[in-house]
Amino acid sequence: MEQEERNIDRMIEQLRKQYRLSSTEQEIPSYVLTHLQTMPAMTVRDLAHACYASTSAVMRFIKKIGYQSFPDFKYRIDQKMKELGFQQTSTETKLDRFQWAEHQAKIIQKTIEAIDEE
Repeated sequence: MEQEERNIDRMIEQLRKQYRLSSTEQEIPSYVLTHLQTMPAMTVRDLAHACYASTSAVMRFIKKIGYQSFPDFKYRIDQKMKELGFQQTSTETKLDRFQWAEHQAKIIQKTIEAIDEE
């Protein structure tokens, strides 16, 4: 985990140096790189809101780093995550949902048992 954080910090610094980002634009790669798993589901407004930036600032950032549109940017993130083996996140999400459902079923069962005892 610590190694992953250092890699993310290194990527953010590289982006800042390479593209001369404004202070507002600098927040965007920080957020994106630390929330890669949720990026494919986000809209440009979601990202702007999460970064305390305007949608225009997000679009300027996207264009500065070479993408034509926000969907292009998200597609590339999704493709890169698949290349790097991030498929596990969907499995983890399914497992989390399964565990949650199982927990809810236990709560319901205990409630039914409590009602039956009365």
